[in-house]
Amino acid sequence: MKTVARLAAACSIATAAFAQNPGDLERRIQELERRVRDQDRTIDAQDEKIQGLMQRTGETDPARIEQAVDAYLDQKREKGELPALSDLSLEGIWKDGFKLTTRDKQHQLEIGGFLQADGNFELASDDPLISTFLVRRARIHATGFMFKYYWWKVEGDFAGANAILQDAWLDVRYIDQAQLQFGQFKAPFGLEELTSDKYMKMIERSMGSSFITPVRQVGGMIHGDLFDKRVGYGVGLFNGNGQNVRDNNDDKEFVGRIFTEPFRDQENMWIKGIHVGGAASYGTPEAALAGTGPRTAVGTRFFSYNTGVISENERIRWGVEGAWFVGPFGVSGEYMEQIDDLGNPRTPAFYSGRSKLRNWYVTTSYFLTGEECTFKRPKVLKPFDPRSDESGPGAWELAAQVGEFISEETEPFITGNDSATQYVGGINWWPNSAVRFAVN
Repeated sequence: MKTVARLAAACSIATAAFAQNPGDLERRIQELERRVRDQDRTIDAQDEKIQGLMQRTGETDPARIEQAVDAYLDQKREKGELPALSDLSLEGIWKDGFKLTTRDKQHQLEIGGFLQADGNFELASDDPLISTFLVRRARIHATGFMFKYYWWKVEGDFAGANAILQDAWLDVRYIDQAQLQFGQFKAPFGLEELTSDKYMKMIERSMGSSFITPVRQVGGMIHGDLFDKRVGYGVGLFNGNGQNVRDNNDDKEFVGRIFTEPFRDQENMWIKGIHVGGAASYGTPEAALAGTGPRTAVGTRFFSYNTGVISENERIRWGVEGAWFVGPFGVSGEYMEQIDDLGNPRTPAFYSGRSKLRNWYVTTSYFLTGEECTFKRPKVLKPFDPRSDESGPGAWELAAQVGEFISEETEPFITGNDSATQYVGGINWWPNSAVRFAVN
């Protein structure tokens, strides 16, 4: 808020100085005179159009012409061919973002985004990490719906040297049980990967979540909720080679996920927060893997594929997921595998073989201030506002995660360690539901 106030003050001072400069004042008067002349020409043009309309219809009374036009439009509105004038006005609201909605609830536009600024610091002299500040994510999006059932979203990430298109999709939602989505979005695989960056318990995901899962892909998907949202699913076909990339073969990747929250409507707090699910994928990508590999929470890559290594045939993924939320406490975890047919044409015998990657993690968290733990942002009971007499402590959350990544049958294809175990502890502070400070 202080930054905005300073900018506003600077603009006010500059405007005052501009007005006191005689040369600038004369130029402004000339600009105003030009605008008046333009408006006069516009009025003359409208008069010519009205005269032409009267000559064609034989009507000479402008008031009657206007009444006839209004009556015609009213008939169209009564038949439902045009929306009512009152329905066309906009309402501006704030609900997890700024939204503009027509009064008939047929159209909505939301402008939003989020910023994640990090500071990474080494704790030991032999730590390979370089201490640095960085902008980890800087997302801006526009989303909403048209004609009630056509939902859409476009989002870009501006954190790096070049802007990257993250999401660009259209979702047709005539039927809750069978919605059709196509474009670029996250494929339905992985509980942690599908949880928004804004709401994760840790600053970064587990070592294998973003490496084994398909993440964002270009394709189409049918998804929906069944049995009063106690079951959810998603099934789709995708290029299978990542975001913002055209496919390089005719084969597509199948990805499917199903999950259930069977007791979500129950009053019993001990069972209503149970979540279980699973996902699988199958594809035959032709992808170069050289230089890629999983990373730890601080960005350290513990192995990478050797030069020339490619995924040349089948790729199979599968995983299971689970979570349990009880009041301010929550625990979640996943186990997943990826099986690849790898080859390296740069070796004398074109060595090929089948590799397996395995990843698991368990994350737990607890709100010290009593907020309800979910997959989403907390509803802060007492927001922190030092300028208010009703200021509270905000929401304080303790979190911990343990996980392991293991590669099998990959010795000819990788350089580095074939496994790693990671322990992460953290504290999250939400002064309000839109801002979070975290230490891991």
